[in-house]
Amino acid sequence: MSLSDSLNSFTHKLFNQLNAGKDDNFFISPFSISTALAMCYAGAKCETASQLKDLLSLTNLDDEKILSLNQELISSVNNLSGDVVIKTANKLYPKQSYEILSKYLSLVQKNFHADVESLNYDNAEESANTINRWVSEQTNDKIRNLIDPNSINGLTRLILVNAIYFKGNWDLKFDSNLTTEKDFHLTDGSTKKVQMMKSNKKFRYIYKPAQIDADICELPYTGQNISMTIILPHQGHSLEQVEKQLNDSVLHQIMTLEIPREKINLQVPKFKLEFKTELSNHFKSMGANLPFDESRADFSGITSDPQGLYISEVVHQAVVEVNEEGTEAAAATGVIMMTRMAIMLEPANFICDRPFLFLIHEKKHNSILFFGKYTKPE
Repeated sequence: MSLSDSLNSFTHKLFNQLNAGKDDNFFISPFSISTALAMCYAGAKCETASQLKDLLSLTNLDDEKILSLNQELISSVNNLSGDVVIKTANKLYPKQSYEILSKYLSLVQKNFHADVESLNYDNAEESANTINRWVSEQTNDKIRNLIDPNSINGLTRLILVNAIYFKGNWDLKFDSNLTTEKDFHLTDGSTKKVQMMKSNKKFRYIYKPAQIDADICELPYTGQNISMTIILPHQGHSLEQVEKQLNDSVLHQIMTLEIPREKINLQVPKFKLEFKTELSNHFKSMGANLPFDESRADFSGITSDPQGLYISEVVHQAVVEVNEEGTEAAAATGVIMMTRMAIMLEPANFICDRPFLFLIHEKKHNSILFFGKYTKPE
């Protein structure tokens, strides 16, 4: 199993925990979250480490491989061609007076391109401002107030922050003159108006991948190193039904199946989503209790302080905007393939006028950088 396979498995698990079956818009960066948690894993010991490793679907990789693959993937993402803008950064903020081991500092700097900065959590306002300024800088000012000062107190030991920023133009841009107002059909049967973008160009399109009740269409960004792939349920099938059909293998096939581009009647709404959540309780529900347990967490690979460290919060916020030019996104944290039976004279319709899933993924490692769901206009 590669690091990307682990990441994509974590993506699916986290989506199921946070949002599957819910009629809500949703957007996260599993890449950013998992990278930051992997930094914590690098300093965890014993059962705390085992729980984080299982949470991140890394059980088939040894520690040395996990570190080297993280370094490779982060370097790859940060060094993509100039056709798109993408950068990722991670930071740990332990409480002042916690001695951070030099071995751990060297490890996170080398393998995660990360920094550790101690804060005086007795001054909650100043600590929150310090973190929020860093996040704002990393996300091109898209995320400004990740940390609420009220969530910080003198007992706070460690705040984990992750940030990723992406801006890419479509390889095949939509003509804004063709954008019109159309009905978007909500789960409850009602409709809302959206600004619907339109294109009749050639895209990678798969009918019923792995027999799920949905089609997919891939929209590459300039340079074709990163794409957005949309999973659109068939008419008469709910998004919830399709979510239950997804698994790691299906997601892998959706991203990797080689198939010629064909002309598609494509319609996608313009949209902007923002999602913010505190993840620690979700991770506990997924089986990782010890990292968040003040009395039992073992991060002795990070500090020699006899009182130790535990993770008090994992706050994640993500924003995405999709328009005719492209996408801007930021976040702070047996398969049977069926193609169409024959070459048809009429192009296939891919009309996103009902709830759909979408993922933004890089093509070299097939890693999911962002994962979202659009169920209603905001």
